[in-house]
Order: sequence, then structure tokens, then C-alpha cells
Amino acid sequence: MAYVGLSLSLCVRDIANGVVAENEVFAVITSTKYVSSEQIEVIKEMYKAHYWLGKEDLCNRIFDRLRQYGKVIQPRTMGESFALVNPMMLSGLWMEREAIRKHWLAAAQRTLTLLKTNWGKSGCEVMMTDLRRACQWIALLNRYYV
Repeated sequence: MAYVGLSLSLCVRDIANGVVAENEVFAVITSTKYVSSEQIEVIKEMYKAHYWLGKEDLCNRIFDRLRQYGKVIQPRTMGESFALVNPMMLSGLWMEREAIRKHWLAAAQRTLTLLKTNWGKSGCEVMMTDLRRACQWIALLNRYYV
């Protein structure tokens, strides 16, 4: 099974505590936005002080491996808002990748239907943006799909 986590700090802690096996993690989508190694170190120190107490070294290694294998997805570095993912957190901290993929497929299908019905009317630009966004998420979630 492939899981997508919806909080970097808490998902790393869950992996360290054995809630989810690291090899079952497809990705962790995070509201955190870091681009430099200095920012990464600041974030890790904050996580160690607040979320990873008692397992700082293990969590630090897990964090580094997730980053190394490209499993940390930061919507804010792609010009997106974490608000796109935040509503899914109502389902919990972890979701099956297929459930999220189906969510975005349904969103794309709904938007496409609206576009067909309303083509040429006001609001089509917004719908096209929504459709592009849904397609980007679908493509991302199809990455390494087996």
C-alpha cells in the first residue's frame, strides 16, 4: 500500500513511531516551504524541539531520506497553496495514494463537465486553471505508479 502524508513534522514522527512503515510512504505533502539548506536546518531544529522529542536523531534521518528520495512535496514552492490539500486532512494525517488520486480525477471530471456546459461564458478561465491544477496533481500522484 502507498500512503500520502499531509504533515511533514507529524508524518516523520509517525514513521519513527512505527505507525506507518517508511517503505510504504509514497510522499508527504507539506505546508512547509524551504529552498535553502539553511532553511532546512531551521525547520529541523523547530521540529526537533516541538514534534520529535525523544527521537530527534531518528526523525532527522527519516526527514533526510524522504527529501533524498523526492518524497517531500511542497505545493508552496510550485506556486500552489497548501489550502488545496488542507481539506483532505479531515480524512486524517495519512491517506492512501489511490484515494487522493481519485479525488483529483473526480475534480478534473467535474471541472471538464462544467467547461463543456459553460464554454465561452464567464468563469471559463478559472475553470481552466482548476482543471490544470487537478491534472498536475494527478500527474504527480501517478509518478512511480505501479
